[in-house]
Amino acid sequence: MDGNDCQVCASEPSIGVAAVPGVPMSIAWGRRCLDENAIPQWIAESTHDQIGGDSAELAEWFLDQQTWVDGKYVSVRDHLAGRVPEDIYAGMDELPDGIERAD
Repeated sequence: MDGNDCQVCASEPSIGVAAVPGVPMSIAWGRRCLDENAIPQWIAESTHDQIGGDSAELAEWFLDQQTWVDGKYVSVRDHLAGRVPEDIYAGMDELPDGIERAD
């Protein structure tokens, strides 16, 4: 990805910079990703992680957005449905209070 690529899919040129809905940051967007209402995969996942992996705690408008996964648009809802709290903390040596490792 060079400095002129879409920061959602990295497969098209950016057409400008705009804010990510509900997130205090701006990124470069390509035309297709803007049209698809797509957000970066890492934003969908990190938001999910921050609330402990419970998609029921996320707003409907957030879940209804698209994200770019393995070369295609997928709803945030569908992408997060396959993630479980154990995935979120898999790489951590120390877990946050109240979180236990699955045996």
